[in-house]
Amino acid sequence: MEWTNPTSLWLLLLVAGALLMLWWGIRQKDRALQLFGDSAVVQRLMQADAWQWRWHRAGLLVAALSLIVFALAGPQLGTQQEEVRHEGFDLMIALDVSRSMLAEDVSPNRLERARGELKRLLPEIRGNRIGLVLFAEEATVQAPLTLDQSAIRLFLDVAHPDLIPLQGTNFNQLVTTLLGSFDDAPEQTGDAARAVLLVSDGENHVGDERRLARRLSDAGIVTFALGVGTTEGGRIPTGESGTGEEYHRDRDGNIVQSTLEPEILQTLARDGGYFQIGRGDATMDLSRELQRLDRAEFEAVTRSEPIDRYQWPLLLAIVLLGFERIFPWQREGTA
Repeated sequence: MEWTNPTSLWLLLLVAGALLMLWWGIRQKDRALQLFGDSAVVQRLMQADAWQWRWHRAGLLVAALSLIVFALAGPQLGTQQEEVRHEGFDLMIALDVSRSMLAEDVSPNRLERARGELKRLLPEIRGNRIGLVLFAEEATVQAPLTLDQSAIRLFLDVAHPDLIPLQGTNFNQLVTTLLGSFDDAPEQTGDAARAVLLVSDGENHVGDERRLARRLSDAGIVTFALGVGTTEGGRIPTGESGTGEEYHRDRDGNIVQSTLEPEILQTLARDGGYFQIGRGDATMDLSRELQRLDRAEFEAVTRSEPIDRYQWPLLLAIVLLGFERIFPWQREGTA
């Protein structure tokens, strides 16, 4: 036996209190009648009927209230198989975790801002399969396509450059990984849109953007891009404060200024659209574009669901209340 709302069982304490009050009331009435003389004579004079039933009526009321409390608690007994179907699109989020994403030209830094925007986006596209790829010089699938957004949030929380040993930005490797991630997707009925959301500052060290865009387009994948950072750029903390090397430097010892390169992202997202964090409500604009994608029915999933049984105690409570109304309070007395 399981309960959907077990805290409602505390209401049984109120039922116990009602029982005590009924008992106390009947006892007080008995004592008051005894002051007038013989209780049998007093009952006849009062024209009281079914005096012997007063405890029965109280018991029926208390039992009915107890059953109503059990119904409110939502008893569940047994299970049934339920087939769940979903309709939506497939979206792989590719999040750049290269060192340049630690630049602080947007607050608190590019990576933190990107994670925040993605968490805002997830509720807007609920019901679709979403996956997550982290990339720098290498790309790795952190979460395959799934309906479970809590898993995506979990991997977003731990996304950091330290997860990718080889640093840099390699869009060529990323595209290869993305194409493979869709090939491993579960079966679906119909032609749902397959889309990629590229979240990056656009710095690309390897790969021709136009050729990569064609590869994605030829595979039937619509690419969107979410730019993070500013064209003015920002410095990249090294995490080595106290050693005289607080920001990343080039070979000549100059502090590196990392800048957003929107042209590269725009080229990759020619089939979908380019959006930039900080320009209006980029998340909502992106959400509206994603909602226009084609949808298909995903493979049905069978799961066990508990069976609600609140109807039983509720019906029995109604029957008991009906019986309680049958017992008369008074009758015509004898002269």
